[in-house]
Amino acid sequence: MIRRFLEGSEARRAFMIFLVSVVFWSPALFGDFVWDDVNNLVDAPLLRGWPAIVESFRHDAMWSARMNAAAIGTYRPISLASFVVDYQIFGGSSFGYHLTSILWHGLASMVVYHVLRRFLDVLPAAAATLLWGMVPTNAEAVAWINGRSEIFALLFGGLGVLVATSGRSFIVRALGAAPLLLAGMLGKESGVVFCAVAVLLGTELRHRTSARAGLWLRSFDFASLVAGLLALGGYLYIRHLVFGGHPLPGATEKMSTPAEIAHVLSQSASIIVRCFETVAVPTRISVGYLYLWAKNLTMIDLVVAWSMLVAALAGLGAIWWRGHRLPVLLLAWWAISIAPVLILVGRDWPGLSRWLYMGGPGLVAGVMLIVQRAPWARLAPVVGVVYAAVFTVQAQRSIMVWYDSGTLFERMIVEEPGERFGYLSLAWYYLRVERYAESEAMARKVLEVGPRGHDPMAFLVASIAAQNRCDEARKTIYEPNPMATRPAWMMYAVGSCFSRAERPMDALAMYKDCAAADKGCAATAKAHEDQMAAKSEAPSGPPSGPPTTASGAAEGDPLFEANELE
Repeated sequence: MIRRFLEGSEARRAFMIFLVSVVFWSPALFGDFVWDDVNNLVDAPLLRGWPAIVESFRHDAMWSARMNAAAIGTYRPISLASFVVDYQIFGGSSFGYHLTSILWHGLASMVVYHVLRRFLDVLPAAAATLLWGMVPTNAEAVAWINGRSEIFALLFGGLGVLVATSGRSFIVRALGAAPLLLAGMLGKESGVVFCAVAVLLGTELRHRTSARAGLWLRSFDFASLVAGLLALGGYLYIRHLVFGGHPLPGATEKMSTPAEIAHVLSQSASIIVRCFETVAVPTRISVGYLYLWAKNLTMIDLVVAWSMLVAALAGLGAIWWRGHRLPVLLLAWWAISIAPVLILVGRDWPGLSRWLYMGGPGLVAGVMLIVQRAPWARLAPVVGVVYAAVFTVQAQRSIMVWYDSGTLFERMIVEEPGERFGYLSLAWYYLRVERYAESEAMARKVLEVGPRGHDPMAFLVASIAAQNRCDEARKTIYEPNPMATRPAWMMYAVGSCFSRAERPMDALAMYKDCAAADKGCAATAKAHEDQMAAKSEAPSGPPSGPPTTASGAAEGDPLFEANELE
């Protein structure tokens, strides 16, 4: 098998890697729409027509979910456009969406292999690519439909690196790589890291092929630099057109003052160590959430982490000094790719594993090269086999966790019992699948855990109302609580409860309150009032009104806003 692989053409080797990647992640085909997939795909009619491809480039990433722009200013038009194409081909089948995600990942694996082949022999390049493809943390990018933005960033960013490091002329490399690097950023904002990766690897390749010895920087690759600057300038201009005003993502606001910058830097070593640990010791398989973890870091934690980071940097410096630059550059690829994590931790934003996808190839290949040069290098194949086995088992477990929202957030509660996001998300999920008592229990658990983040009162009210405890639900709305606003669909849910209980006056009052919060309720309130009038004139007429269950609301009703949980 290995001999046939080595004797085949480069295209055949890449295709075999593609097939292995697709087969490895194929169990994800049987997953459902999970978490934000519901907001962006299931309940997103805006992505169901071909014109939406153009509209995806004219709006922020929250547009399709009919939500306000995210606090971090997400703009991922290529991902949204791909969902439009998926819908035209597969309709509402989650199988089709998962299939295209896996195929895109297979193509990204081919690109990773070709990038590594610029610097490594066939077998090491293939081994590093395949081992990276097994990393369990990739599940959040591959097995979660809405996570495919990471794949596009790596796919197009990697293609940009390939063009920038090719043997073509300066003009061809600069102008050819720029649109690909731009496409990587349009896949996801953090695709900007490949502008730096192109410069680093391009300089290394020029230094290897240059007849001039001496400093590495004497071979600096200006073509890659020009490509990166053109791509970045184009991206910022597009963001300016879409968002208006300041073109940088909102996440950068957390580094707007010296004190905030110092705070981020103080935690950076701990976060870098945590990111490495998440890949190297993949015990967590649900949604990661670093906010509370970062808040609870002690001075001892910070000192230990900085000591580990300084020791690692010293070791990498020694490796560089001995002329082994490639592993250092590959690890730099990984380090640059996780730089956004340092800021996102302070934004109280759920996630971690998917943020490690783009830099994963650099981490795996860099560590593999270091292990090969260690005194115990003969054990390197054994270490690789052990990691491949562990990664395979954990990756398959991760895929199963991402089969549905209930499984995902139940696992998150097990892994992070002090993080309220898991309970809050389960309250939303249970409400959606009509498990109302469990939804109520989860919403109350959020109140016990603490007041941070999204308020659970809307889910609590809706779940109580769905259990026909109308007076209690209404009382819960109007009692003092920490909610700044009351979502319209919450009043609608209580109005529906009173309608089912045949208390039309109470129902009308709730529908009017709903209409005051959202004009979409005005028609419902008017229709209910008309029905009351008709009933008073003809008492024998059959009752009618709004849907009798939360799941019975028609598209466009305020109750459909219940799934707007970031």
